[in-house]
Formats: sequence, C-alpha cells, structure tokens
Amino acid sequence: MFDIRADLLKEIPWTKVWDKILPILENQKIAFAFSLILLLISIGLGSWYWDRSGEYESIVRNTLQSELEATPQRFKGLESFLLSNVEPGVDEDLKNRRLKSNFIGAFKSLQTQLNQFDDAQVDEPELEIAPGENGGRIFTDRRGPGFLYLSIYLLRPAFTEEEIVSLANNNRRERRVAQRMIMEKIGRDPILRRDVSMSQHLSDTLQDFTRLSIANLDDEGKAKSFLSDKPAQVYFITKNGVTRFFSNENKNPGVYYGSQFPPTIFFPSRPYFWPAYLAKDLDSGSNLSDGEGLSKYFYVSRPYMDLGGNGIVITLSRRLVARGVTQGVICFDLPFLQNQSIKPTLEKRISSFEGDSVEAECTITDA
Repeated sequence: MFDIRADLLKEIPWTKVWDKILPILENQKIAFAFSLILLLISIGLGSWYWDRSGEYESIVRNTLQSELEATPQRFKGLESFLLSNVEPGVDEDLKNRRLKSNFIGAFKSLQTQLNQFDDAQVDEPELEIAPGENGGRIFTDRRGPGFLYLSIYLLRPAFTEEEIVSLANNNRRERRVAQRMIMEKIGRDPILRRDVSMSQHLSDTLQDFTRLSIANLDDEGKAKSFLSDKPAQVYFITKNGVTRFFSNENKNPGVYYGSQFPPTIFFPSRPYFWPAYLAKDLDSGSNLSDGEGLSKYFYVSRPYMDLGGNGIVITLSRRLVARGVTQGVICFDLPFLQNQSIKPTLEKRISSFEGDSVEAECTITDA
C-alpha cells in the first residue's frame, strides 16, 4: 500500500505546481496558509481512511478464506472471524513434532489394558442422572476418575416421553425410581453396557494422560510459541457414542460436564472422530515411536473452538484397536496458550480500532 502511494506522489508534476503556488504565496499569504492546513488535514484523513479500509479488507478476506473444521457451532461466521486471527501453520508445525518418551510409555500401558479387557466379564454399570443443567437426559456413573457422558437417546429400548419427563424431577424419591428405570434400560442394552465398562476399565490411565506432555515442543517453532504441550482434556469415544472425559483442572467434573454438553450431541459425529477411525495412512499399530512425527500416529485437526469450553484447541485423535477390531478413538485437546487464545486475540483486534474490550459472562438456560 505504501508503494502505491509513493508511485502516485512521483506522478505529480511538482515544478508546475510550485509555479502556480508561488504567486499565491506572495500576494495572499493568509489564504495560502489556510489552504495548506486544509490540504494537510485532507491528506492525513485520506491516509487514515486508506489504512483503515485496508484493515477492513484484510479482515473480510481472512474471514472468508478461513479453513475450518466441520464443527456444529451455530454461528460459523463468528467462528470464522475469530479463527481468522489465529496464527496460520501451528497445526502443520505440530504434525512434525516428536512424541515424548513418557507419553509413549503411558500409551503402551493403555494398549495393554485394552487388550486385557474381557468382554465376557463386563461389570454391571451403576448409572445415575448426571448433575448439572441437563433436564435429566444425561447419565453418568461414579466409578473411577473422569466423567461418563451417556445420552438418554443412545439407550435401547428407548424411553417413552412420559419417562423422559419423569427423569427431570428433582424429588429424591422420584430420582430413586428413575435410577432403577435407567438400570433396567441399560441392562437390556449389552452393547452400551460393554462400552461403559470398557471406558471405566481404561479410566485410570486416561486420567494420567492429563498430566503428561505429549509432544516435544522444546525446539523453536509455531507449536512452541502458541500451544501448551499438556492436554486441556482427554476423552475416549466409542463408535456407539459412549464418551468419557478427563481433565486435570475441573475439581467437580460431574457438574461441569453435566451442564456443558446437550443430550442430543453424538460425539462420533465430531470432525476428529472418523478421520482417525477410518484413516488408512495412520499407523494403528500398538508401538509408537519418538523417531517419527506425531502425524504418523495421530490425526491432527485444524484449530477450532472447543465445545468443552477450553477456547481454541487442536485435537490429536487416534483409534484404539484390540484383537483386530477398532474399539474407539482417544482424543487429546491441546489448548492455545493463554496469551495466544481467543481473549487476547480479540483484545488486540479491538484495540487496533481504538475500541474498548468488555468481558461479559452469559448463562444459557432452556426456555
């Protein structure tokens, strides 16, 4: 843009201009001074307008050209605007990073546990309505760490409308009746019962992952500058939709996750599930290596806004195979650093337009 202005200035015939100005300067000094001031003001305003319109053009262009994950956010335009301000190429740099040895050891332990899981000895799950604002339509358990997410709509046989309404009752007696009804339903669904038991069988090791660094981010690069090397959350998704979440931050995961997700969400529909489940080019063997880039073993998503409330994240996902059958997908959400996430990014953008940032908290409730 500055080059264009310089070229325009070069095209002006300054000698002829000066020949015209000189008589005015000699005879009408006050008028000339006033005209000069107005000229300088107009040049300054024109330059400011040029710069500002260039910024607007850049914002619109970057927003329209943003490549997004196929997330179910309702306001894709807003998401595109936010993510257009994220540094490009962070996910590509991450793909070439090496896995850390302690993470590889933990993953090997997880694979061993999965191989040892016996379908013939599935524990009877003890399900209950999850705490939080979910209308009684999300079920969980209290076995082991993590939060079990089991939507009412996954169970077969299905609940009647009358039964669904009764689950929303907070009366203690009604909740005991509801729990017996839930146990009766899950008892008749051996597939989901197996998935719940399997996720619980792996829960201790999955929780350990929340405290481990995944990739070697010691070397300079965009991944080091923008990403945390520890996951904000870890979760295991079965192809039937049973999901168990793990976080090292939430001291009361039941209340947090019980209100965070709607009961209608089906996690295998998330954009990081099927690329890992079906990928032919990912090494799904049990042995990971620190001699290869992590993209050999994990699907690496683009940056996106996390449904679980962790801001901008990049998800690493990998299918878990036992006895030749894919049992589910394990996911690791790597968050952007606090000084590189949504809030500071928006504050910088607003500040560039001389605006003030105001932080607001919103509570969303069902009508």
